[in-house]
Amino acid sequence: MYVRLAFGVAAHLEPEILIVDEVLAVGDAEFQKKALGKMKDVSGREGRTVLFVSHNMAAIQNLCSNALVLKNGTTFFQGYTGEAIDKYLLSHLAKCDIQDSSVTRIGNGSVKVIKIEICDADDNVIEQVLSGQDIKIKLHYESSHLVQTQNMIPGIAISNQLEVPVTLHHSRLNKRKFSHKGSSGVFVLAIKNLPLAPANYNLTYSIISDGIFLDGITNVLQLQVADGDYYGSGEVPPSSHAICLLDGTWSQQ
Repeated sequence: MYVRLAFGVAAHLEPEILIVDEVLAVGDAEFQKKALGKMKDVSGREGRTVLFVSHNMAAIQNLCSNALVLKNGTTFFQGYTGEAIDKYLLSHLAKCDIQDSSVTRIGNGSVKVIKIEICDADDNVIEQVLSGQDIKIKLHYESSHLVQTQNMIPGIAISNQLEVPVTLHHSRLNKRKFSHKGSSGVFVLAIKNLPLAPANYNLTYSIISDGIFLDGITNVLQLQVADGDYYGSGEVPPSSHAICLLDGTWSQQ
């Protein structure tokens, strides 16, 4: 509420330079839409300067013509927005070391994922997948409970490099909940005919049980999708035109 009020007051005062720090991290979708609209008015029609601080790549791309990337408190890059976003994303491309104790996890830790594998349909580990390929995402986990853990629901979320959600799949969608007794196991998500356009995507996982988070890491892995013959025609729309690929057929009547 305080951030929304502060933004409203600052915008109403009509300053020559409006500094907006992570204002889109609070409020509902309607407030965020109004805030973006106001910043566009200030910088566009009113000709004033907006210094917009955010980790929301989609909003930065939509609003800003130039951008500054900071790293460890110093200037990492300054220039056109598209190039700045590329520099920022490339600096975060390294795979998360899931074994590193400093990695930010959610959950009580009773079950902990220790390795993630992307495999083809024959269970071969692969570094890159193709549009239209059958793949498996494997979550290898350890359990600290000697008693049986019940009603576990593993889930995978995929977002694009602008951190826009693309898809989410958890076992409850298939009416599946899992139980486990022992020290380790593997959850496997099998995906048929991967409907993603060629691009790099972020993968997030979570495991819950009876509404309680057991484990989860955001943007734990980069899913690299390359050109594949999804339609059997040798042509796939680029990621600039589409994220998800539709399995459709045209006809004329």
